[in-house]
Amino acid sequence: MSEYNIGAKIRKLRHDRRLTLQKLSTELGVSTALISQIENGHISPPIATLTKIARFFDVKMADFFAESEEPRRFEVVRAREYTARQGMMPETGVARAIELFSRHPYAKRLSPMLIEIPGSVTDDAGHSHPGDEFILVMAGKLTIRYGSESITLEGGDSVYFDADTVHSLVSADGADVKLLSIVTRQG
Repeated sequence: MSEYNIGAKIRKLRHDRRLTLQKLSTELGVSTALISQIENGHISPPIATLTKIARFFDVKMADFFAESEEPRRFEVVRAREYTARQGMMPETGVARAIELFSRHPYAKRLSPMLIEIPGSVTDDAGHSHPGDEFILVMAGKLTIRYGSESITLEGGDSVYFDADTVHSLVSADGADVKLLSIVTRQG
């Protein structure tokens, strides 16, 4: 597995999110020593651990086994090439449809994505992450809960915020919502 540089890819993901070894190990429920050994290429990660890492960073397992390539200064992604993912919200069990506009989002500083939130989603426990986030509502009516504030946005409205604060996105009126989200990666 070392020919795929899995450890280096994991380290880059961790650094991009400005996570310490300790923080990542706590989030994954594994030892700090294990993460360190994996990142330094001393051991190959167990499949269960690699699966947890992929889920945590929202990348495909296949990304860890892709041939390394030099970073490109530009990337064209045709409409037929978008990477579609289903993002499951654990507290409701409802899936969000997410389309990524980059084939290599973990290697970029910006992660643009198209998100569709089903109108049936009326509750979201919220999440936070390092960096900033920009949201443009394309269709529907979105309620964003940001810390203790609640803001309703309609088609064409946008919001830009520090994503370190807990935030959640839900339909404001029971209809589906479609939005463009651009998240910055720290690093």
